[in-house]
Amino acid sequence: MKLTLDSDVLWEQTWGGDGYEQAVSVVLAEDGGSYIFGETDSYGAGNRDFFLLKITEDGTEDWFETYGGTGREWPYGMLRLSNGELLIYGFTESIGGGRDEYAIRVAQDGNIIWEYTVENPGEEFIMDALETAEGDLVLAVSVEEDGKLVKLDADGSILWAYTYELAGWQY
Repeated sequence: MKLTLDSDVLWEQTWGGDGYEQAVSVVLAEDGGSYIFGETDSYGAGNRDFFLLKITEDGTEDWFETYGGTGREWPYGMLRLSNGELLIYGFTESIGGGRDEYAIRVAQDGNIIWEYTVENPGEEFIMDALETAEGDLVLAVSVEEDGKLVKLDADGSILWAYTYELAGWQY
């Protein structure tokens, strides 16, 4: 739905297929439309996949893409980068036996620029991200009961990663 500040409905629209769809993040596009990020099991490679939808300013579907493998992908968020590209992130179960960090940098048309993942036997998922003034990316990662920060350059290469292990459960 698009609403006025007085909560009047400007338009209302649904998207998706016969399965489960869920949106977790919305950001504005440079052309006045929006990107909607979430998950789908109606489309894609299997189980649930990342789902990125681009709509026009009036709510009309422009395009959508799915990302992921045959296992489940869990979306956590989306960041619109300073150059208009997007970083979508969460975790994937498609690579190894665990829940692995998963981020994808995509162009404004939904095409993949690069994918980032770390295979591990446990559970690691990207909870949040930010872009530095230099264009690098910092990922906030939950690692089992601890926390981790990962800094990537604009090409998706790891610059550094630090795990913070504290007493007790950290989320």
